[in-house]
Amino acid sequence: MTRPLTTDQLREQALAVWLDLEWRHHGTGMLQAYLPGRDDARIHIWHPILLLPGMTDSGGMHNHRFAFRSTVLCGSLAHSNLRVRPDPEGAYGEWQIDLASRSEDKDIRLIQRVDMQRQDDVVFQTGAIYSLAKWQYHHARPVNLGVTYVEISDKSQDKRASLLAPFGQKPVAAFGNPVHESIAVGFILAAHDMLGGRRRA
Repeated sequence: MTRPLTTDQLREQALAVWLDLEWRHHGTGMLQAYLPGRDDARIHIWHPILLLPGMTDSGGMHNHRFAFRSTVLCGSLAHSNLRVRPDPEGAYGEWQIDLASRSEDKDIRLIQRVDMQRQDDVVFQTGAIYSLAKWQYHHARPVNLGVTYVEISDKSQDKRASLLAPFGQKPVAAFGNPVHESIAVGFILAAHDMLGGRRRA
């Protein structure tokens, strides 16, 4: 069995390709980029400024079509596991997203009304590692500037995922309103420096 890389090894791996990564904004409060030539590992840069208005209550609570292991390379990240069950009088609506990695309003539809309970509220600090099973609901929130290294496994060929929003309210689209390029570049460089990287001359 392959031994997991340490936080320092993951940090070095990220820095080795950092300035060549192709970033995109995700409205849950981060920039994300896949490592070159891989679809099973990506880097997330977190900051409250990257969080779209309304996303915390409407869209930030979601699941994934894959399992993952996330290592906090620097900074901190708030996280909650969520217990979700069908409830005709529940406070939330469960919405399905087709082609979740590039969702638009037309790809989102209401499935059912549900009850949601938060579990295991925690703030992860540098060096912390957490894992999530495929289809498990969770809610990650930026606390300050932080970077996570995400290792993806058990990816489903079904390109659907789900998210929650208060019942009667449509979720905020995560990819609908990207931040200005200058803001994104500022966070990319700040995170690179925070990790201990050296800029090219």
